[in-house]
Amino acid sequence: MSESRQRKSLVWIIGVVGIGVIAAMIIVKIWFAATVFLPSDTATAEVIEPLDPEEQIVRDMVAPVVPGTPVMPAGLPALNPNDYSRDLARFVPIELGMARYAAQDELLLYYNSDAGSGSKVSSTERTVDGDMIFVIRRSGLKDDSLAAEETYARFTDDVLVGFGSRIQCRRGDKANEWTTDLCP
Repeated sequence: MSESRQRKSLVWIIGVVGIGVIAAMIIVKIWFAATVFLPSDTATAEVIEPLDPEEQIVRDMVAPVVPGTPVMPAGLPALNPNDYSRDLARFVPIELGMARYAAQDELLLYYNSDAGSGSKVSSTERTVDGDMIFVIRRSGLKDDSLAAEETYARFTDDVLVGFGSRIQCRRGDKANEWTTDLCP
């Protein structure tokens, strides 16, 4: 057999093997998607009724955590910007004038930066007087003095016009109360 013919045979063999590998990968991907993401028995598949929007927010924001650790409240009380501090928010990587989604992304990245530590991050947004209010909270912190932190951001026409932070300390004369003072 000539050298040219051997090369052609080798190219054909490699091509056929490559096509076989690709076909096998596609079959495995289809099988995986069908077995993992689709219910195996549609007769016993649980049908989940949609919740009303307020109930869904409460369900999304409140999850079991360590006793004494604050999570988003079940009710959505009126937000008072005087309960938050711009000075305390100096650690949060947002600035006035930022676009809404950029600011929310920065807040989510900042608050989820230690996600492996077991802390719980929850957030909510609502419209107040035509402005969008976004509140994000991290609780269950492994810090011996800081129990939770929360930041609000107010957007007018999708532009950040106000924000502030507050914290909850584990000890001191304001233990387990929201404050804008640094924890002892």
